[in-house]
Amino acid sequence: MKRIVEEIRALPRGPGALRAFGLMMGCVCILAALVAGFVVGAARTALVLGTVGGAWAVAALVVPHALKPVYYPWMMLAMALGFVMTRALLTLVFFLVITPIGLLMRLFWQDPMQRQLNQKAKTYWIPKAYDPDSRKRLEQYY
Repeated sequence: MKRIVEEIRALPRGPGALRAFGLMMGCVCILAALVAGFVVGAARTALVLGTVGGAWAVAALVVPHALKPVYYPWMMLAMALGFVMTRALLTLVFFLVITPIGLLMRLFWQDPMQRQLNQKAKTYWIPKAYDPDSRKRLEQYY
């Protein structure tokens, strides 16, 4: 929660940010109007969305400070949604990708990190095979 508050405080507050926000919202509304009009065939919806998008764009260009009452709540909502969706997507990736791979590796006795214990081993060091005096090795360190 503290991170979200810090992000909200760090939001750009100048007219450039408000102008960019307004133009972006206007373009999204106009694009939605085009989709509604040409793809879906909803003429009234297209007209309303086109009008709203045009108003956003004009307001962004002429009086960007008028968008402040909408900008901050919108950005707070976007940050909250981003916070929730990031965790939801990472959880899904973990349980739908990482966990099955780990279970399959255990099922087929795969251990790419070679973590098995060997009581007779003096060391677990794995010697690396390379030419220590090679110029190529020093040029491409990683």
